[in-house]
Amino acid sequence: MSVDIFEHVEAIKAGVSYFENQDSIIDAVSSLEMMVFLENAFKGRKVKICANYSKASGYHFTIDRPKAGYIVLNSVSGQWHHDNYIEQFLMRIRLCELSSLPYQWVNEQNERNHDIKLLIVHDGDKNYLEARRYFDLYGGVRCDNLCKTIEDFTVSAQLLSQIVQRDMGLVRKRSEAPFHHFQSEHTQH
Repeated sequence: MSVDIFEHVEAIKAGVSYFENQDSIIDAVSSLEMMVFLENAFKGRKVKICANYSKASGYHFTIDRPKAGYIVLNSVSGQWHHDNYIEQFLMRIRLCELSSLPYQWVNEQNERNHDIKLLIVHDGDKNYLEARRYFDLYGGVRCDNLCKTIEDFTVSAQLLSQIVQRDMGLVRKRSEAPFHHFQSEHTQH
């Protein structure tokens, strides 16, 4: 058994053990529980949810929505492994690839918007405009309203993408998800 497969088997065992011992998701969430949480939140919707792992970033989730692109959920407080539990998350979506770096424009947008923050992200020799939003799983975001939270984030991100295209004319093309190029290191459930 490869090391990666062994780690994933151990992660599932740890998640099951935590759930059985606690009898519910109370204090924090494991990667396995987050997968179940997302599947319940998006039940009946056309989405593809992937639980991924890379050595560089630990566990993260991609939510692929038709005509809405990828959203990546990952931990705010360092790498999320099977043996630690997280309740604060970061939603990230890459809006577009930039041909120049509009730092002043990004700062002005961030001053106006408190929920979503824009960042210019460097990945290799390319620059992307990325929207980010933090949320606390137990601070009001539950399974029954996670879809709405993600939909609101997506709509806001799409509007911001249109604004940057209109204001700056600096967009090359629509971007793919962060971490999407690590396919060989991912597992999909």
